[in-house]
Formats: sequence, C-alpha cells, structure tokens
Amino acid sequence: MTKKPVSPPPPPSPDRGRKLAVRTALCISAASLAFGLVTHGQDRFGFDGLFGFHALLGFGAGAALVLLAGLAGVLLKRDDDFYDR
Repeated sequence: MTKKPVSPPPPPSPDRGRKLAVRTALCISAASLAFGLVTHGQDRFGFDGLFGFHALLGFGAGAALVLLAGLAGVLLKRDDDFYDR
C-alpha cells in the first residue's frame, strides 16, 4: 500500500491577532458603556456626567495619539540614502 503524502497545515492567518484585539477592545468598550448605564459616578465638571463621556474621551485621546504619531513620522522622515552620505 502506498501512503498519501500528508500536507502540512496552513500557517495561521496574520489577521487573527488583529481580529482578537478588535474584539477585545469592543467587548471592553461595551462593558464600560453598560456599566455606565447602571452606575452613576461623581460629576466634577458637569459635562463629565454625560453617558459615554469617558469612552468618548478615551477614543478621542487614542485618535489624537495616532494623528500625532503620523505627524511625527512625516516630520522625522529621512531620505532612503541618508546613511549612505
């Protein structure tokens, strides 16, 4: 009897970790918003007592960091032959 050659399993998808990170972030965000429905924290400034304020603040801070990093990359970029000179 001849044996069939066994093919190796396919490599894991590179998007698997990204999908897990996105799902985890969405679950944490949903839990934070749900927790905000059943509890009421201490308002210090008035507008921080709005529903979802802290989630929006965190999203805005993250988006600002991404934009700032992109700007820093543009400003600090060097030519490809920078080290050859």
